[in-house]
Amino acid sequence: MLPCLEKLSRSRLSQQQKTYVELLKSHIQKITSPLIRQLSSKYLGLTPTEIRVAALIKNGKTTKEISELLYLSEYTVIFHRD
Repeated sequence: MLPCLEKLSRSRLSQQQKTYVELLKSHIQKITSPLIRQLSSKYLGLTPTEIRVAALIKNGKTTKEISELLYLSEYTVIFHRD
């Protein structure tokens, strides 16, 4: 969720909307911080991009959809799928 919120915060938002995005990011970090150690060992061998691609695959996204969402070439997504 944090990468999505980061992209959202860089878009054209009003000051109030930016404040809400920052609050969401802060609350998510507080909620997830105890779980970070458990999750990091599970994904230890994966790059951040591989983790994002894997999450989108789990959500049923196609290679083309993933490439558009992450601003990657389809070949890069195929590489990370493997």
